[in-house]
Amino acid sequence: MYNFKLSGLIVGLVFITAISSCKKIVDSFPPRYSFNLMFTGQGGSNLLDSARQGTLEKDIVISSIDGEIVTSAISVLESGNGKYLQVDLSSRPGLNLSRIDCSIKNRELMGDDEVHIINTYWRLEKNNNTIIDLKFNGKSCDQIKEPIAHYRLINSL
Repeated sequence: MYNFKLSGLIVGLVFITAISSCKKIVDSFPPRYSFNLMFTGQGGSNLLDSARQGTLEKDIVISSIDGEIVTSAISVLESGNGKYLQVDLSSRPGLNLSRIDCSIKNRELMGDDEVHIINTYWRLEKNNNTIIDLKFNGKSCDQIKEPIAHYRLINSL
């Protein structure tokens, strides 16, 4: 009987040790980051109307200061109000990025051959990454909610 209690105690201790040494299970869904940009020239022209869509992915470089971006997709979204550049990104599961930067070097969108920087700042709210600020060449931009949520970047074309 004494042997039975001792073996039960040992089994219990092994079980508790095994459970306490388990790593925290990380959410299997990668965090997503998504935002839309409208490029406007002088007179209100939508510069995506004349941009070559095939060059946009190579002309836009995306990076993060606090983690790895696993996937990125850049596409042109068309709405009744015009065209938008849609940027969809994700990082590794369990990693929430607080800042993502985009560098754009595209004459059709920017009007020159210089590199222009977009900094985006993010916060995790209710399991969704929410953009809290977007800066274009160092200046904060306001989000326009209609017809779809986007940021309008105006250049001198």
